[in-house]
Amino acid sequence: SVAFIGVRRDMWAEGTKLIDGIADVAVEHGDRPLLFLNVPAWFAPKRPEYPVGHVGLTALPGYVGLGRSVYIHRGIQPPLESRGYYPDLNGWKYDFNTHGGPATIAEFGDLVRRVDDVYEVDMLADGAHVRLVGAVQPDRAAKDAGGPRFGPGLVLASERLTGDGRMLRGDFTWDVQKPVPGDYLPVLAVRDAGGRVVAATTGYSLGGIAAPYLWKAGDRVRDLPELALPAALPPGAYTVTLAWEERTTHQPLPGVAADGAPLPPTGLVLGQFTAP
Repeated sequence: SVAFIGVRRDMWAEGTKLIDGIADVAVEHGDRPLLFLNVPAWFAPKRPEYPVGHVGLTALPGYVGLGRSVYIHRGIQPPLESRGYYPDLNGWKYDFNTHGGPATIAEFGDLVRRVDDVYEVDMLADGAHVRLVGAVQPDRAAKDAGGPRFGPGLVLASERLTGDGRMLRGDFTWDVQKPVPGDYLPVLAVRDAGGRVVAATTGYSLGGIAAPYLWKAGDRVRDLPELALPAALPPGAYTVTLAWEERTTHQPLPGVAADGAPLPPTGLVLGQFTAP
């Protein structure tokens, strides 16, 4: 039917945008190894259109590596890895499943050390977005790193924060001088004038896969978290903070500013903004 064909044409267009996005990133990196998270392998309608039969469309066959798919579209075959990590399989206009199997946090801890960068695919209203989420670079930390420090040796070597009124985007580089003393994670938070948290990140770094307790002394870790702001944010002044806390107890990891002054439990103030 016309409707059946129209849905498949739309799936094909979405698949083409997905593959082009991955291929463009791969070409930028040449022959360097990369890891992609939550890449859709196929799309399917929300409801079956017929009692029996295949109703979806394959975008990236699971039996074909991402590098081979890039070769078909761009003529180069880089060493690409793909894994799934708690993707929202049913939250987009089509259901999908991921290319590449799942991995444990320990397996991700090893894998991120063997690739140059980690990218995540977000399926949004306008299609696939391939987003850089960070990198773990062994033996790249500055030995004399200066800056705010959390715990015995997590130095914030650089930080950048941007926003568009709906989303905050961080770009943080951590130099690991000493291993993280437990299951801690960085928390980017927005607090109102009374100090109450109105939004905060909750997962590990690099899209949730890079547990800091697996980082090693000498690592340089680049982390690019995103934090969605509440849709109905009341008017007023808000403060953006960056801290470290234990994953289950939420106990803060003590920190000091670049000048050695102790930081409050809420962490480092990165900036402020006013909601109209």
